[in-house]
Amino acid sequence: MPSLHFAATVYNGVDTNEFTFHDTKVRMQHGLDGSHQKKGVVEAIRVARSVGIPLKIAAAIDPIDQPFF
Repeated sequence: MPSLHFAATVYNGVDTNEFTFHDTKVRMQHGLDGSHQKKGVVEAIRVARSVGIPLKIAAAIDPIDQPFF
């Protein structure tokens, strides 16, 4: 949108350099801020299944996203 003034990009995520890798199985939880397909829930399910760990997902599901979920 050319009419908008771009100030900066705000990234969300985790700086993985702040954490130490531990080669142990842990329970995996995925919390979502809202429930949109682009939030990575499908990828989280695939990862959990591929490594054989349980996954709990907590999210508010908007009516428009209910068919996806």
